[in-house]
Amino acid sequence: MPLELIFSWLLTKIAVDGDIEPVISYKEGVKLRFLFLDLLVAKQYILSSQPNKLLFLMSFIKDLLNPNVYDRIISKDDPEFTFTRYLKKLSLKAMNYIRHKIR
Repeated sequence: MPLELIFSWLLTKIAVDGDIEPVISYKEGVKLRFLFLDLLVAKQYILSSQPNKLLFLMSFIKDLLNPNVYDRIISKDDPEFTFTRYLKKLSLKAMNYIRHKIR
């Protein structure tokens, strides 16, 4: 379930039922990967003038191949939410690109 929906559900539950039981047990060290956004960030980092690009790439590839890093690319429960988010980001990038070219 997308994080935004979990918080919305929790807020609604608190509003309707009052306080809820706190969750005090969770897995430490769990990593999530948002592959599309991670690839965009990696591209920007590699094309930038930032130092230690090799270390960054090695760390990125290590996480990419790590089976304990979970993908959060598309939620099967709510694919429309995921696609809408990415389309919105892409359309903003396209609008900025067009504005830059018009100037």
